[in-house]
Amino acid sequence: MNASEASYIHSQGIRILPIQSDFGSDVGYGNGVTHANDALTKAHALGIPKGTIIIDDIESNSAVDAGFIEGWYTTISNAGYAVGYYENPYAGSSHFNSAFCAAVGKNPAIGNSILHSTEPSTGRTGRSDAPSFAPAGISCGGHTTGHAFIWQYGLANGSSVNIDIDEALSSVPLW
Repeated sequence: MNASEASYIHSQGIRILPIQSDFGSDVGYGNGVTHANDALTKAHALGIPKGTIIIDDIESNSAVDAGFIEGWYTTISNAGYAVGYYENPYAGSSHFNSAFCAAVGKNPAIGNSILHSTEPSTGRTGRSDAPSFAPAGISCGGHTTGHAFIWQYGLANGSSVNIDIDEALSSVPLW
């Protein structure tokens, strides 16, 4: 996306959820910092204001660790943006839960991150039969951790493009 495309989207009354695409290599503090700095460079080029959420896309097959989560969190939050993670919260289907809980154990502030949960997935729905907001969260030591405020509850598979069907609480600081 470029600045003129973002301007057009905003002119239509649509808000944008900035997500840094998954590069893989979601291991190590240094990689978390590198991914975050790349996202910040793009955010500054687009004119995304501080206070807006910036999400890192951590796919379910990513070998993520606590260091990566810490590097992303520290860099994004120190730059003045809200921190988020696109993640699969189901234990056994991703590495995110254990990595996130370990990161929260080292830095409890990470537990205030906004989570973009991909579960439960209800499949393709229309507006009239969309489910009530109920994203799966993460439990660290028996306590819900992180804020599952965004939910990808479905995926519409088209012939040439996949479309995520998402819902976010109004408290999420979109751009």
